[in-house]
Amino acid sequence: MRKDTIETFLEQYQLFQEDQQCKEYKDRFNSTVLEPKYSTKHPIERHAGKIYNREIYEKFLHQIHLADAYMVKELIKDEKYIVKRIID
Repeated sequence: MRKDTIETFLEQYQLFQEDQQCKEYKDRFNSTVLEPKYSTKHPIERHAGKIYNREIYEKFLHQIHLADAYMVKELIKDEKYIVKRIID
């Protein structure tokens, strides 16, 4: 049975670092070279596509889509609202 050694740890750590660098390079490429695919007409989506990297932009886009799943109706101005889920 092989014991864990500092050399084994360093080898694994180096592999992890290389994998992370590869992901960062790919994300940087996707963020700077490829144009984001817009799925709504929200002006904020276009702005987010310009300032966020691809991974953060996709998380932002997911939140935009979730926001469209609700309808808000104001019952009393600035005081009382009804929020209804319109999309599952």
